[in-house]
Amino acid sequence: MKNALDDDKELRNLVVLQFYNEYKKGYDNIKWNDFYVDYNLEQYEHAYHLIKNKKAYHPICFSGVIKEVKELFDKGHYIIKFYSIKREKGKYISLSIKTKSKKVFEFASELIDKKVVIYGCNHFIGKTNVSDKNNRKITFNNFTTQINVKTQIFVLD
Repeated sequence: MKNALDDDKELRNLVVLQFYNEYKKGYDNIKWNDFYVDYNLEQYEHAYHLIKNKKAYHPICFSGVIKEVKELFDKGHYIIKFYSIKREKGKYISLSIKTKSKKVFEFASELIDKKVVIYGCNHFIGKTNVSDKNNRKITFNNFTTQINVKTQIFVLD
């Protein structure tokens, strides 16, 4: 279905998915571009703003390339990080995927530099990190989604 939608913008604009919204106790109609986020600046910006404006109570599929997988010691959590996308000089948007599952951690650890799609829920905006590297200010606008099982990771290549 995704390939058909990628090739046909008119069809993509017609597709609407229904998800049950726990907060509203009813169904929401979700446009395809609010559900599937390809690995590019325009779509990541769109998802970031949906989450920031509290309009993303539904699952979202994020496409990306896994940069690193690490355990957060003393917290029982694991983080999967995608490569950040450059917004402009010195500014990036960065997605992290959080999980409590060691099986997900082990599976994702084998997928470094692979393109994947993550089916995530419970998204939130993280801290904006600012660092100085070689006397240049670099800003990362971070956001996070969560997964529970390794079947929420689909390997594209």
